[in-house]
Amino acid sequence: MKKLLILCAAVLMLTSCGTQSVDNTAEDTKEQERIGDRGYNEKSFETNDKVESKPILPEEECDFGNFQWGMSLEDVVNVHGGGYSVLDENTIRYERVRIEGFASDAEYTFTDGKLSGATYFIMPDSEYDDKTQYITDFNALSEIYTKRFGNPTTDEIQFADGKDTDDITEQGKLLGEGNILFRKVWETDTTEIRAVMAKKDGLCIGVKISPLN
Repeated sequence: MKKLLILCAAVLMLTSCGTQSVDNTAEDTKEQERIGDRGYNEKSFETNDKVESKPILPEEECDFGNFQWGMSLEDVVNVHGGGYSVLDENTIRYERVRIEGFASDAEYTFTDGKLSGATYFIMPDSEYDDKTQYITDFNALSEIYTKRFGNPTTDEIQFADGKDTDDITEQGKLLGEGNILFRKVWETDTTEIRAVMAKKDGLCIGVKISPLN
């Protein structure tokens, strides 16, 4: 597939890949593991102090992470804590939360005041020199989702013309050049989870989560 089509697909999926450092202590990590790492922000962004654990919904009641479609903004903030920024009247953004064990920025979208979408931008605090590490992270995230949701309904790699290769080192180079795109999609009874990795304003894994109509 032509490089132009690959980049257009990436633009549709990934809006921005910013970076910000975060201090993770051993105590934070232990607490993170204890509560299950399903969308919990272990620090208050306003004070940088630990906040009390928020109630974790039973997994069978969640549409994704620790969330249900139709939650209010207040409910979402109760999961993540303070420190979000308002992008527009329908969207809030958190920087540096933990999603499935990965450092991520997160955006939550609301329709008529009810949660209707989420997008995560998974990236390290500092860009990897070895671009194959992004592929390793993408595969690790895919394994988590596959164990939880079953095999993906879409599983593909798109290359720029003449760039096809199975060699992960070469794929890493293509990723740094913007000549490759990875895409996987999972579906549950209520939710679509779409993971895409490509280069746009830096490298990151974009996970877009939407309700199934």
